[in-house]
Amino acid sequence: MNLRTDSAHLAGWHRAMLLGALKREPDQDWSHTLAVPPAEPGDVWRFGGAYALTCPNEACDQGVHAWDHAWDCRPNARKCSGTCWNWSGSPEDGTLTAQPSLHVLAEKGGCGWHGWLRNGEMVSV
Repeated sequence: MNLRTDSAHLAGWHRAMLLGALKREPDQDWSHTLAVPPAEPGDVWRFGGAYALTCPNEACDQGVHAWDHAWDCRPNARKCSGTCWNWSGSPEDGTLTAQPSLHVLAEKGGCGWHGWLRNGEMVSV
């Protein structure tokens, strides 16, 4: 895993643009996005007690997802504030693991990716 400290959002958008998942209109200036290296598989950003990870779905128009909040991540919860996952391991030694599974709901404007982060590996369901 590669722990990064630059902008996860800009790196994600840069990745999405390179993969053709995010389209730039001819009149848009995206030079600020392109100034940040694109997110690569295995890139991770730390946000306090949570993380952002490069999305394995190459059709994702975000490229990176910040796993710092979730909808319905606990029984009877309407919205979870703060992190909803139990994180173990570390990105520095390649053992980062999240429980439960990670899911980007497509109906909430996401890409629909669902899978696991186990010992630094993103695996689709």
